[in-house]
Amino acid sequence: MELEFKSDVVIEDGKHEGTISKIEYRETPYRYTDIFIKEVNTGAEIKVGFPTTASPKSGLGKLLLKFNPALKPGDKVNPEYQLVGKACTFQTVNEKADDGNEYANVVKDSIKPR
Repeated sequence: MELEFKSDVVIEDGKHEGTISKIEYRETPYRYTDIFIKEVNTGAEIKVGFPTTASPKSGLGKLLLKFNPALKPGDKVNPEYQLVGKACTFQTVNEKADDGNEYANVVKDSIKPR
């Protein structure tokens, strides 16, 4: 196999535009919903996670309400149907990780429909 050695993608702090590209679910160690956003300018995919709870005050519930304000308690909702393919704006903040590298983190409350 042959690989292309690429330069690192740098996503600066601040406001960005993107598209929600996919959603994955995790069960370990907790039930989490990972939302992947593809940033428009770099093409980089950034992941942001929410506990898998859909209610008006939960992080995932607030995000779903931004994209579908008509949701109300008792409704059945499929996050993939509601979010994947939707254009959005979001903010990032770079933070240094334990490995010494800096990574862009999505500010959860900043994700909004574009």
